[in-house]
This record gives sequence, C-alpha cells and structure tokens, in this order.
Amino acid sequence: MCGICGWLSSGRRIDINVLKKMNNIACHRGPDDEGYALISDHSVRLYRGEDSHGVDLPLLLADSACAPFFLAFAHRRLSILDLSVNGHQPMRSEDGKLCVTFNGEIYNYIEVRKELTAKGYKFCSGSDTEVLLYAYREWGEKCVEHFNGMWGFALWDEDRKKLFCSRDRLGAKPFYYYSDGQNFLFASELKQLCQNPMMPRAMNDGLLASQIMWALYDFSDECLIKDVKVLRGGYNLVVDLDGEINIYPYWDIHTDVGKTEDAIARAMEIHKDAVKIRTRSDVPIGMMLSGGLDSSTLVADVSEYFKETGRTAAEINTFTSCYKGFKEGDESGFAHDVNLHCGTTENFVWPDETDTLSAWEKMIWHVEDTARLTALGAFLTVREISKTGLKVILNGQGSDETMFGYPRYYTWYLRDILREKGVLKFLKEWLNVTENGSLPVYLLPAYMLCFLNYPIRKAYCHWRMGKYASPYMMKLFNANDSMRKYTEFKSMAELLYNELRSTQLTTILHDDDRIYMAFSMESRVPFIDYRYMEEASKIPEPLKIIDGYMKYPLRKYAEGRLPDSVVWRRDKMGWPSPRNRWIDRFDRKRVAQMLKKPRCGKYFNVPAIRKLWEKDPYHYAVEAFLNVEIFMRLFEVA
Repeated sequence: MCGICGWLSSGRRIDINVLKKMNNIACHRGPDDEGYALISDHSVRLYRGEDSHGVDLPLLLADSACAPFFLAFAHRRLSILDLSVNGHQPMRSEDGKLCVTFNGEIYNYIEVRKELTAKGYKFCSGSDTEVLLYAYREWGEKCVEHFNGMWGFALWDEDRKKLFCSRDRLGAKPFYYYSDGQNFLFASELKQLCQNPMMPRAMNDGLLASQIMWALYDFSDECLIKDVKVLRGGYNLVVDLDGEINIYPYWDIHTDVGKTEDAIARAMEIHKDAVKIRTRSDVPIGMMLSGGLDSSTLVADVSEYFKETGRTAAEINTFTSCYKGFKEGDESGFAHDVNLHCGTTENFVWPDETDTLSAWEKMIWHVEDTARLTALGAFLTVREISKTGLKVILNGQGSDETMFGYPRYYTWYLRDILREKGVLKFLKEWLNVTENGSLPVYLLPAYMLCFLNYPIRKAYCHWRMGKYASPYMMKLFNANDSMRKYTEFKSMAELLYNELRSTQLTTILHDDDRIYMAFSMESRVPFIDYRYMEEASKIPEPLKIIDGYMKYPLRKYAEGRLPDSVVWRRDKMGWPSPRNRWIDRFDRKRVAQMLKKPRCGKYFNVPAIRKLWEKDPYHYAVEAFLNVEIFMRLFEVA
C-alpha cells in the first residue's frame, strides 16, 4: 500500500525538483520508504530518498532538469508485505528490462508466485511487487487477469518501449493522469499532479454542477480539475514514447445474465476465501465493527478462520465509533454483542473535535473532491484508530450494493413486483417492507415517486438548490440531461450495474481509500472481491429481498454465527455521525470570511447563501457552498 507518481516526457525535460514535490506531498500514503527510478534509452537507475532507511542506493539529488531521462517514477511506501528493503520501490527486473511503481495489494500473490515458480521464475523477496513484475513478463498485459486484489500501477517495458498502467477491477486504488501530448503525468492523488506547474488548474464546471445539483459522484473518468482524468476500475492504459494513449477495459461485470439460485452458495463460499486471503499481512490487522450486518459478518468470518488456523479470536481488535449525547446513532450495544459472541477484543472509539471546520477542511484535502460532512465521523474515527499503530483494517463496505441493502432499493423492487406479479402481491410486499424494512412507512411513497420518476427527481434537485445556485449553475443543470443514465433504470439488474460501476460503490471506494490513507492505513474490503461480486450478481433479485428483509442471503449465511439481534436487525444506520454538532462547532469568523470573498461565486447565489447561513446553517446548500469554496482554496483552482 503506497503512493505512486511518474512523468513521461517525449521532450526529455523532467524536472527532478518537481518530481520530488509530487512524491513527497503524498508522504502520508507511504511514510516507511521513498524511492525513485530514472529511465533513459539504455538504463534504469534506481535511487533512494531522504526517508529511505537501509536501502543501498544513491540518494536522488535535486537538479533543475535531467535531460537524458524520458521517464521517471517516484514512490512512497507503506510496508505491509515483506517489511525488509527487498520490498523497496520502484522495483526493476534482474535484467533491467522492466520497472514498476505499484500501489496496492495482490492478495493471491502466494498462489501466483507458486504458478510462476513452477514455470522457472526465481524470487528474491516475499513481496507481491516482485510477483507483479514477473507475472507481466509471463503474461504481458493479461497479467492483471491473474490478480485478485486492489492496485494502481505503472510498469515500463523496455523491449516494447511502452508504459503499461492498470487499475484494479472495482477501482479500490486510485490512478489519476494528465496529458498535454508531450508529457504524460500520473499519480495516486490529484494533489500530486497539482505540484507540476505544467498542469492547468481550472474547475470542471459540468462535473461540479452534477455533484452539487444531483449529489452524484465518481460516475465518469473526470474529476473536479478540468483535463485531469481518472483511469476507471477494470481498465488498462498504455502510453508510447510519442505520447499516444490507448485505454481499454480488461474486466466488467454482467448483472443481467446467468441468474440462478445456486449462486447464493457459490457466492458465500467465495466470500470465505475472500476474507481469508485478505488477512495475509506481515503486520497486525484490525477490523472496523459498526454492529451492522456486514461488518459483523466479517468479524465472525475472521474469528472462525483464526480459530481454524490455531490462533485465537482475542487477537482480533475491533473498533466501533461512539458519540456522547448521540444516542440515535449509537450501535455500541450491537457491536458488544458481536464481540462477546465471537470472542474478539472490542475497542470503542470516541471521535471528537472542537475545530470541526479545520477537520472538514483536512478531509476535503485528502478526499480531493467535495466531501460530505457526514463522512467526518469516519475521518475522525480512522484518525483515532491510527494512534494505535495499526496499518491494516478490514471493513464491510461493498455488501449493500450487491445484496440491495439501501432503503431506496425498495422502490425498484416494489415496482417490479407490481409489474410482474400484480396488485395483490404488491400490497403484500408493501406491508412486509413497512414491517421488516429500514424505511419509515411515511417515506416509502415519497421514495417511489422520486426515484422512479426522472422529471420529479430532477425537480427535487432544482427545489433543493434552485434559490442558492447561480444562473450559470442552473443553466448547466437544466441543459444537461445525461444524469438520466445514472438515475433511471429499466430493471434491477440495470440498477445493480450502475451501483457497482458508477455513482455508488465507486464513490464509497474513493472515500474509503483517501480517508484511511490520510492516516497511513490500508483498508481491505472483502465484499468487493471480484469473484464474489460476479457470483452475487447472479443471485436472482427476488431472493435478495424476502418478506421485506434486505440482504436476505447474507442474513441466512450469518444466522447461527451471530446473535439474532444483529442478523435480523431492521434499522440501518450506515455509520452515522452528528452532522449538526459538527456545524455548530464551525469557526463562524472563518465562515464569514469565506462568504465575504468567495472564490466560488460563479456557481452560487452568494447573498442567498449568506442569509441561509444565519437562518438555517444545516441546509444542504450551505454545506455545498463551503465544500466547493474550501476545495477551490486548497487546490488553488480558478
């Protein structure tokens, strides 16, 4: 788990000072080591950085330019596998023909290494990075099809004179890039690219309008800074020395074929292995436990696996966030029941912050996007956990999307019941949902009306922001009908595809990576194992919601392995946090200063926002304004 960046220059004008700035601004992603590779026509030269320890390489000295080199890699390492200097990156092959800078984990690296060893390859380290290098030598660009993990990497192939880049199937690890035809820049984080003066910093107005008006994120290959691209999950990218870029998919998920009840058993069996391989680590691991079904199931899985392998469940530290005076968001009782049942060691975290505006500002800096204030609780929780020294945490993200675990899914489910089975069955299921579901009965009609009707949903977005957005923002909103693709679905299979590949899981994984890596921690997410995703997508939709219970197959899988109070919970909290409390603690003088001289005045009706701040500071529009204003100031966007 690391931070990477690099620079391919057809004009051979790579500024080493800039490269080091790009690397070191992401030191939070890799505080354990620092490395560089400078690649010319005839050599790959490796260097250490000032934060390297025990690495027998020359120190990279800052020069204004290194004209002979057309490609440079930089790396910040968070040591998880093979903690020795043998895992130093960038890493080159023994003949110097291949060189890679790699961020992520290949969880099945042991199995891939055995396969390569049988083919005659010899390994000098216990790292998955070396496995990646020789997997590429054996299978070329198809090597990624052999990997089960999360990654963003760039690999130089001397023989082909190509730079091969890849991102994992679901996009758990980031990969940004920018090209002007002569220079190709890539990085794990947007702020790294911003250190390079050649990159313009203009706001992507169209994308911003989609985020502010629709509250939809990460659905395309764009980001908030114009002309910077995101390599999508499941895609490879190849660049040649002339700067020509070829992007192509190597994986996708098919949610509309192969439906079979047998997929439930196969998915759950794969899930067990997904959990098992994600416990591979040369450092201790911990687990996030909300007390909900997903994280609790993972705790049960890991505790059982530990017992099977001669370890004790007490070795597993779980972490649960709690807030004083916020009983409506307290899940500590459920978490305690899970720990007691599984024999794991419980830790209750009490995230708190008096200067919440500064904390939110820091979160936006790391998330590198407009960051929802409700996520501040997660950010502060991870900050507290990081003080224990843990580097690896397992969490239960990704289950809701495959098993229809969000209340809004009821709307499409009930619609299909009405279409396919008639009014009587619809009314019966309506009653089941109101009795056993997590959605209050009074909200169900409103949800169906809004989520199943694109014009009404668009009208709601207009109502929420119309008075507070500028005429320019409203013009962008009204003229853009592309959001229909991400909000209107003919079937639940189509909905599932969108949730996994656009808007929902993509956003969760984006925030998940940035929040944990802000504190030098690796997040592992077993529910996004691509094999599990593929099988879970084959489970017929009517089997995922039964008698109003969402995620029914997962509940049956957990039954008997967890307390019934957790397995059959009807309420869903989704990692709640006291949002209004955060706003009450904002530094009002700083908010007033932002409202007085905003950078984002182009996008908002600032006088209306000023009045709203005094009248109703909890309104969505106030958060939207501050979000954009803070982002533009932090990233110096015009």
